[in-house]
Amino acid sequence: MKCLNEGSIQSYIDGELNDIEMKEVETHLFQCEKCKNLYKELNSTNSFTMEKLQDYKKEFNISSIKTENINIKAKNKKGEFKNMKRYKKIAAAACAAFVLTTCVTVKPIRAAVINAVSIFRAKDIKSVNISLEDVKKLQNELESRKGDINIEKIGKVKYEGGDSKNVTMDEAKKMLPFAISLPKNPSQNDISSVFVIKPSKTDFTLNIENINGLLKSLGGKQMFPENLDGKTFSFNLAGTLNIDYKDSKTNKNIYITESKIPEILAPADVNIDELFNALSDLSVLPMDMQKKLKSMKDWKSTLYVPNVGDTAEELNIDGMKAIGYFGNNAYKHPSVLILKDDVLINISGNIAKEDLIQIAKSMR
Repeated sequence: MKCLNEGSIQSYIDGELNDIEMKEVETHLFQCEKCKNLYKELNSTNSFTMEKLQDYKKEFNISSIKTENINIKAKNKKGEFKNMKRYKKIAAAACAAFVLTTCVTVKPIRAAVINAVSIFRAKDIKSVNISLEDVKKLQNELESRKGDINIEKIGKVKYEGGDSKNVTMDEAKKMLPFAISLPKNPSQNDISSVFVIKPSKTDFTLNIENINGLLKSLGGKQMFPENLDGKTFSFNLAGTLNIDYKDSKTNKNIYITESKIPEILAPADVNIDELFNALSDLSVLPMDMQKKLKSMKDWKSTLYVPNVGDTAEELNIDGMKAIGYFGNNAYKHPSVLILKDDVLINISGNIAKEDLIQIAKSMR
């Protein structure tokens, strides 16, 4: 089998291939180091929350977004990409920041203001139920309003860092600013690859007039304060670790991703509650979504992971908060998302729920 193009690999990540095609791609990825590295790069850019919505992306296909100054062309039906790779990191950071702002967000971890900046970070993890019907309603509302989003008009985006490379485990420990956890069983010979994405920072400088215009077009009643104009928010990722290894018990390949909880840095004089309230009050959101957002009293301390169609299961694994995706063939590979201290760990593989949980328990 010849090397895969980006479209084929992205279709595999999104679960768009049939079982035979999935098997062919998996077989090739295990054999081809070049394609395996491309897979890791594409897969790592998916938000740890948004990846759980990939099976529903056809139900949430919004085609009205403009990216004039960025010149991104979407993939066609056959999965071919043009001019996408160059901007994938910026797009991923922007999407992650948007998700965090609307239904996730974070908690102050320091009482003092450092360098006129407030730092927010989540300390807990929960799932929030979102019905597939509401996803469809939101799609229909956006399409009916035809509110185009032009990225260049809502502010400036500056991206730094985020380089990626294959490394040894010892090198990864030196490169990443958080404690790496490993499962108990695998020896060095069992680990097929270690792939690191270095820390990155994305700055968003807001154009409040245009942002408020967008909020109005989406039925917003509350606007962002005018004094936010020209203010810069930063979205920091402390790097990501990807490990592939073969589990000796099941003889199956296991995939582990680890990343420190993202940080949002906001100007010290910004009232984050006002921003959250404005976004959660958009009439374009289905009523049940609005109610759920407004009921999140712990939104400043909790990372909310979307649970579309009741596919997620909240767990407690040896004192660690976790969310599992296991049943009904909702996903090609069962997975567990764990919050260990301030590090998010995602473990996935084509193995039974019990085996996956045992691997999670063995993480040290």
